[in-house]
Amino acid sequence: MTLKTKFSPNAFDEIIKTAAEVTKLFTKNGFQLYFVGGIVRDLLLGIRSDIQDLDCTTDALPEEIKGIVQEIADAVWLQGERFGTIGMRLGDVNFEITTHRAEAYVDDSRNPIVQFSNDLTNDLMRRDFTVNAIAVDARTAELYDPYNGIKDLEEKILQTPMDPKESFNDDPLRILRAARFISNYKLTPTLNLVEAAQKVSKRIDIVSVERVRDEIFRLLSTKDPGLGFEFLFKSKVISYVLPELSSLGDHERKELISQVAAVDPNPLLRLAVFKEKIPESRLRTLRFSTKEIEYVEKIKKALLVLEQKYESKWSDQELRKLAFDFNDVLDPVMGLWAKISPDDSALINGITRLQEKDELNSFEPFFDGLKIMEELGIEPGPDVGLATDWLVQLQIQEGLLSEEEVKQKLHNWWNSRTT
Repeated sequence: MTLKTKFSPNAFDEIIKTAAEVTKLFTKNGFQLYFVGGIVRDLLLGIRSDIQDLDCTTDALPEEIKGIVQEIADAVWLQGERFGTIGMRLGDVNFEITTHRAEAYVDDSRNPIVQFSNDLTNDLMRRDFTVNAIAVDARTAELYDPYNGIKDLEEKILQTPMDPKESFNDDPLRILRAARFISNYKLTPTLNLVEAAQKVSKRIDIVSVERVRDEIFRLLSTKDPGLGFEFLFKSKVISYVLPELSSLGDHERKELISQVAAVDPNPLLRLAVFKEKIPESRLRTLRFSTKEIEYVEKIKKALLVLEQKYESKWSDQELRKLAFDFNDVLDPVMGLWAKISPDDSALINGITRLQEKDELNSFEPFFDGLKIMEELGIEPGPDVGLATDWLVQLQIQEGLLSEEEVKQKLHNWWNSRTT
């Protein structure tokens, strides 16, 4: 990625136009308004096209922000007011406008003791990384970059505006965010950032499990999470968020992360690739939903079955049994397997062949209960269920059959039971 501002002086034209009505009101009331955070970073990199959410900072206090935006806002929300943030919607765009801050943190919490400031430089210093500590004047498009975030973007470096130990100590979730930024933007962390993360890693315990889970999800959503995971291992924070992985040797770790990176960036699918290395109990600890856990665990079981028969010959009956056992996850499982074991062509080709013959799309029994009772001359009861189950197994064993073949085999089975 190349910095768009090098060859596009109009990188911020669209957001300035979008916020023009808001900016005008702040200027009219004697306040400054700046764009900050991800929107600035991404526009500098030329990778942001949708303008639906704008983060801004201002020297106006929360009460003053409320008074200003209520003149034009379609909706206003105040959930973040105690932290200095007023939210508003104008048309199709959401704004979060925050008073310049100079907060501090207490040792046992990542919630700041908020102190407001009228100093933009001080506000930018409290941000997580220099690449996010860049502001753009919403009126003039002038860039404010006191901590050389643009230079770090150009040189693909990740560092913090303040001392990294203080930054991570204030908010240890930033260590997990660092992993995501390293992966997503292919940044190299500075040595002092890595060392600070190592020293502060234990403080990740004060972060809620939901926040940890969400950051793991975001890391697994990046195109290649490998660099981020390497940082988690180097920083030792892996021992606190995914401790089961911390005992992996270098070779096993690199091979596993390579497999994870080969898979499409779907967090749940990638979690399944870890198999028993991230057990169900860890997912429960991280408060994944029951539905998510069941999905991941079923894919894990399917992958273990495939590993046991890796590059072995599969009979059509075995392929149908595989599809029956894992019918609701068969497509993602085969997609995963094609990425992590592309040499296992016998399995992949066999499944494709049976799918093309329409043998794996449904395992509904050939006949419903009424047809079974009609054919066998029986009343409603347990025997209907037994016959239904037998018909499903017949489909697994023999594939698609004609109606006459099914009738004959059903009668033969039934007669063998009753004689």
